[in-house]
Amino acid sequence: MVRLSTQIPWAELEERYATLFSENQGAPAKQFKVALGALIIKERVAITDEETVKP
Repeated sequence: MVRLSTQIPWAELEERYATLFSENQGAPAKQFKVALGALIIKERVAITDEETVKP
């Protein structure tokens, strides 16, 4: 994960991700790093969405 994180253009992707959300509507978005990190872990471990967010 550490090596992978150095290959991701975080600032550019965060900027593009932020355009998908409204500041005036709904809950605030999670940081892009959190969202992408959860997705990568979910796919690599082959678990469900529910298992990914389970405490």
